[in-house]
Amino acid sequence: MNSQNFYMEFKPTRRQRFWRSLGFALAPSVPQVEDRRGYAPGSATIITTTRLDWGDRLRVLMSGHLVTGSAIQTDVEIRGAHTTSKTVVLPPEWL
Repeated sequence: MNSQNFYMEFKPTRRQRFWRSLGFALAPSVPQVEDRRGYAPGSATIITTTRLDWGDRLRVLMSGHLVTGSAIQTDVEIRGAHTTSKTVVLPPEWL
């Protein structure tokens, strides 16, 4: 092993372990996208963070639905696209 190659082992803090035990995610995770036949290799990644005030939180609590829309504009014609999304609930920042 030379001095340029190394790795770090992730050790969550007590606070991170506490929130993870309650079902919260530690960071937004992006699902891996497989290269599909007929599509260009690689993918574009979009991470959307939504912050709700108390009124909106009560509405989401009542309805159970939250929708996020995204649009991508490119400099080439789009003939086909495949999108994969994942939503997680992050722990409160104030604790």
